[in-house]
Amino acid sequence: MKASTRSTATFCGSPCCRSYTFNLITGTTFTDTEAFAVFAADTTINGNGDTLQATQPPSNEKGVLTTTSPLSVNNLSIIGIPGIGMVGVPGSGSGISAIDGGNSSAIREQANSANTLNLTGVTISGFQMGVLTGSDSGSTFMNNGAGFDPSYPFSFGHALYVGDALSLVVSNSVFCGQEIGHDAKSRAASTTVTGSRFYVGTNRCPCRLQCRLDQQRDRYAQRRHRQHRHEPDLSGRRQPERLADPLGRGGAGVELHQCADPHQHAV
Repeated sequence: MKASTRSTATFCGSPCCRSYTFNLITGTTFTDTEAFAVFAADTTINGNGDTLQATQPPSNEKGVLTTTSPLSVNNLSIIGIPGIGMVGVPGSGSGISAIDGGNSSAIREQANSANTLNLTGVTISGFQMGVLTGSDSGSTFMNNGAGFDPSYPFSFGHALYVGDALSLVVSNSVFCGQEIGHDAKSRAASTTVTGSRFYVGTNRCPCRLQCRLDQQRDRYAQRRHRQHRHEPDLSGRRQPERLADPLGRGGAGVELHQCADPHQHAV
């Protein structure tokens, strides 16, 4: 990732203040080499609703965003194309082979000392691993208002995997279920989860973003059809509730049907 006509960056280069802030221009999708980045200094990325898209494995076969220093990511979607791909071959898939680790990630933290990682309003989908951290006993990780779609099929992936850190805090987040691995796996000394939803398995209504939008579009079309033919709604279903965006991005909210799914767990 680099400053361009589609992003702005500020840099404090003095010895006491070595940090970067990237402000992405609203309405932009950064693909592959435009999106891949390794950070060795304190960095903040303000996504403004933009998307980082990986159609091939990250160049370092680790993460779209890889950091050894404090990293804050705000209001950004990181989307991978499922499949075992090849570095340098666009469209081949975001994953890496089992021989290479089978753990290509959206965000990879691998400091060898205490570190911090903060995610706010981040959506991750389509990777072998969502967020994967190192084993740094002094590190702290905070996840607020984030959404994780399942890792792609046949991947022993975890949406969030935190090593033996000092602490992990998850709040107001949605985990849409994994094919095999965990929604959230933590070896942190302290793990706190509040106001979040976890789903067992995959395709749990109304968790997945695309599924939710499709269902909302279908319901709207059905209502319009009934109104045009002056037909009553005899489905017996209650009207959908008006709920706030579960990813914590505010706004007017979206229409959702509450699912009577015994596998849904609210924390």
